[in-house]
Amino acid sequence: MDTRPQTALRQLSGLLRAGLLLWCSAGFAQAAAACNKPVYLTLDTGHMEVAPLMAEVLQRQQVMVTFFAADEPTRTGDGSLGTHWAPWWRARAAEGHAFASHTLDHVYWRADLPDGRLQVRPSAGAQAGQTQAWT
Repeated sequence: MDTRPQTALRQLSGLLRAGLLLWCSAGFAQAAAACNKPVYLTLDTGHMEVAPLMAEVLQRQQVMVTFFAADEPTRTGDGSLGTHWAPWWRARAAEGHAFASHTLDHVYWRADLPDGRLQVRPSAGAQAGQTQAWT
């Protein structure tokens, strides 16, 4: 039996609990409503396989987050912002989570060019894998 999803779920649950504990540790005796300082955790969904587990933990722990979404390749072939994952994103919106743009294309700097331009290569989006020169 493949236990990777269960392992990922346990790890994610542990991260969220640790973050919440850190978040409220200064005023542990105060009511939960008094814990109003943000905690920043980066959970890169990448190919999105861990996304359903992440949603389950967030819902179970009653944690609201801001998703910084990027259209990354997934194993379904249409990207993390494609039609396959649209119901997942809609469900997160219905739960009250917030959304912001991570980037659409994940452009990486590759080199400084002699003429002052930059050599870059997007890893996602319409120009993924294409080396470009930017001013």
